[in-house]
Amino acid sequence: MLICKNEFLKKYFIDEKEFENAKIDWSEIVAIYNDYLPRINDYERVAVFISESLRGAENVHSVKYRVKNPEHLIEKIIRKKIRKPEKVITFDNYKEKITDLIGIRVLHLFKEEWEDIHTYILNRWPLATESPQANVRAGDAKELLSTFEKKGCEIVIHPFGYRSIHYVINTGILKEKTIAEIQVRTIFEEAWSEIDHRIRYPYQVNNSILSNYLEIFNRLAGSADEMGSYIKFLNSRLLDMEARYIQEISEKNSIIADLKEKIEKLEIRSDEKLALESSLASLDLSVENVMKGYEPIYKSNVKNIANFIQNMDSETMKETIKTAMEVFNTLDKDKLQDTINEAVRKLDEDKNRLFIETTEDISDIIE
Repeated sequence: MLICKNEFLKKYFIDEKEFENAKIDWSEIVAIYNDYLPRINDYERVAVFISESLRGAENVHSVKYRVKNPEHLIEKIIRKKIRKPEKVITFDNYKEKITDLIGIRVLHLFKEEWEDIHTYILNRWPLATESPQANVRAGDAKELLSTFEKKGCEIVIHPFGYRSIHYVINTGILKEKTIAEIQVRTIFEEAWSEIDHRIRYPYQVNNSILSNYLEIFNRLAGSADEMGSYIKFLNSRLLDMEARYIQEISEKNSIIADLKEKIEKLEIRSDEKLALESSLASLDLSVENVMKGYEPIYKSNVKNIANFIQNMDSETMKETIKTAMEVFNTLDKDKLQDTINEAVRKLDEDKNRLFIETTEDISDIIE
């Protein structure tokens, strides 16, 4: 049974005058509460089914769900009505107007991985809205916004910097039409969202001090996502280069083995053979050392980011963040690719030069 109106308003810090001005019918609120209670078990089963299905999507890190608490449902309806008195939420339509009675949260590691999950959701369930909603922060990368648009998402710039893709879906699991909301975001976005929600909502929304620090935290979460994607990109390029190096060494070993075999068959003095073998040994060592010179392929001065972590005081925080962000923004993927290509090209040049020099040495001795 729902507690009485006055007790409810006091419990959830709802101003009684605002409640009255919104012309909310408490008896209808009670009716909604009583109608919703017996549905919770069915909604729980729907949530489990959707969650288990989503775990099969590619690049999903984890999935969690919840069915809305009955009192939180009532609080949400009241707050919506207070903010927008013209909003019509009634006993007959609350199951369609409140789209997150069943809430599923899908987390992934890297920002770009949402696309696989996006495709999976659209292929599996019909949307209850015209399009998914991409909540972004003002100032987010244009490339990211462009990707959202190309995938058919409605872009919404959230006032607090909340980032998440929302899908309101229709499910056919129960006899009557049931709506559920799937939220897809990265682990860093989830961490910020959970902390922001715990601190800010619903009683500290207008606290400017908390808002400023939560905004800084939001920027750091966004930068962490970018850094994660950058490290993933860097790792793939380094793996490609390592594979190329292994291939080069294999080819070198094959050529040297072939040369050794030919040297053994040459009818020359033993000291000349030793000289040739010495040249081959030098070639062997030189080529293997080539890569060691390219280990610092792309160094970025990120010491300021480490300094930021060690200097979390209010006086220097904003300046340190600014400096750290400037450093991070200098990381250029195209420049990295060019550097790697140059390193590979240099490797080829050095290998060819060493082969030519060794071949010339062999020719000189044979002649």
